[in-house]
Amino acid sequence: MDEDDIYGGLDVAAESAECASLKEQVSAAATERGALEAARAADATELARLRDANATLERNISVLYNTAKGELARKDRQIADLTARLDRR
Repeated sequence: MDEDDIYGGLDVAAESAECASLKEQVSAAATERGALEAARAADATELARLRDANATLERNISVLYNTAKGELARKDRQIADLTARLDRR
């Protein structure tokens, strides 16, 4: 062995292969991370859309309930009025 070659005993090929394997793993992890971030963004958009739809449905059911309640009260008054007319005859 040459006295000036202090790295002569190192197995560079094995470390180079391991380095290449780690780079591939990092690249695969980065790709997966990008896909997960895109999925998260899509899920956040869907969540916002569903929250808006839910709020709209809650308002609509409330309006429908109040309308039905008012209509029942109106019908009750109409029945009472018609009953009073019959009683006066």
